[in-house]
Amino acid sequence: MRWVLVLAAMIAFTISLPASAQSPKLVMDEMMVPSEPGIEIYVRNKRPADMNAFRPERTLLFVHGATYPAHTSFDLKLDGLSWMEYIAARGYDVYLLDLRGYGKSTRPKEMDDKSDANAPIVRGTTAVKDISAVVDFILKRRGIPRLNLMGWSWGTTLMATYTTQNASQVERLVLYAPAWIRTTPSLSRPAGPLGAYRMVTRIRRCCARPTACSRTATSFSRPASLTTTPRRSRCRLCWCTPNGTATRRPIWRRPCFLCSSMRRASATCSYPRGRTTS
Repeated sequence: MRWVLVLAAMIAFTISLPASAQSPKLVMDEMMVPSEPGIEIYVRNKRPADMNAFRPERTLLFVHGATYPAHTSFDLKLDGLSWMEYIAARGYDVYLLDLRGYGKSTRPKEMDDKSDANAPIVRGTTAVKDISAVVDFILKRRGIPRLNLMGWSWGTTLMATYTTQNASQVERLVLYAPAWIRTTPSLSRPAGPLGAYRMVTRIRRCCARPTACSRTATSFSRPASLTTTPRRSRCRLCWCTPNGTATRRPIWRRPCFLCSSMRRASATCSYPRGRTTS
């Protein structure tokens, strides 16, 4: 009986340890996967260093929503550990991708023109094409017939669409914060017809305490146009200049999309690959 109690205590202690203390060594690969001529999709992979066998139920692909690319959301470290790493540390071969116009993937040439010169550049069918190219790449790379898919927000619509068209290649489908059919006007849609992208600015207020900031964390690379080096404030949610004052983020070009697979078209925009304009 005494040994049973000791064993139970040891198990409880192990479970209570932080994930970082239990995590095995992870390795990361980065690659560009062709989707169509002139378009390459950025893909990141993390997995345990000693993983040498790959199975459908232990392989996962994550697709982001409309606002942030996957590598700055799914692999954003909070307290030293990202969501991607948390899953990989538990014995999964984990992938993420940035859709075209997002993050490190190819920037469509329409984003170099004026916004009103072109229609929204990343429609649902276009995004699903990017996902399909990456799924085929992973299945061939690992020699497996299926994998798990996870979509976040707008990504749930894309992943669900892909699954209905390619059910034999999907082990399980996870929909995180799924979108729904809108019956009222979108608060994020600008007046008038949508262009290829829109110009936005971000303002962050500095704060000394986490409770003073109600905005969500972001992860941007340092824009070359800033004359002072931004730093994180102590709450890690605000951008500040070295003297502690708030700084206005430069203008970002955000590609617009239309969800053609939904009954009522809805639209929003997203951060592309960290490029700025003056």
